[in-house]
Amino acid sequence: MEEFIGITISDLNDKYLPLTIKSINSFLKFHNTKLIVYIVGNKELPIQDNRIEIIRMPTTDYTNYNLNIINKKHYKHINIFIAKLICLIGHNNFIFFENDVFFLKNMKDIWNNMCDGTGFIPIRHSLMNSGLIIAKNTNIFNYTEKDIIKFYTENIICNPCDEFLTSWCANQLRRLSDNACVIAMSYNYDKKIHLLNTCHSVHCVSGKQFITDPQRYKKIPEFINELMKKIN
Repeated sequence: MEEFIGITISDLNDKYLPLTIKSINSFLKFHNTKLIVYIVGNKELPIQDNRIEIIRMPTTDYTNYNLNIINKKHYKHINIFIAKLICLIGHNNFIFFENDVFFLKNMKDIWNNMCDGTGFIPIRHSLMNSGLIIAKNTNIFNYTEKDIIKFYTENIICNPCDEFLTSWCANQLRRLSDNACVIAMSYNYDKKIHLLNTCHSVHCVSGKQFITDPQRYKKIPEFINELMKKIN
């Protein structure tokens, strides 16, 4: 068994369910450890594995709060964003991943070589991207729902999860390299395609649109095609 557990969260909506299944199966393929799947709502996860522990979370409406989320797209999904932050509370020694993260190798080497703290991949709009988080020997995730609401009402927020966690974990952040993970941004997909043979995981930031709605795009980047071949 690895020294860490896995954590992920989803509302299992129909559009992204195929990606959610691929993401979870990719983690289970390479890791012999417990995976906690938080499910918002009452849908059933179509994966049977004795390593999976399901924790259900109620659907909570936070849109009545005076939240300063200025990105309308993100505000529309604020309920699951806050649920995501809440599901990290109380856990120690874990790898959290969103439904657009796919594992190509076991993360044990990354875990062993990382100093204690919160491992993350940097991104343009905020110091850390919260789609893939490694929490090693840290209990920094000790905030409350009230702390999240307070932060969102007292600050101007573009990217809710990234900015909250960057602020909360600032003293324990540990930057991970491209050897650990590729962030597939839409402007540099194919520049990083060579890393698919060496990296441990891929976080498809902006990639979900290409995968789930290919008819909308005239040309799917070669990076996405190669990634899908690997995880299929």
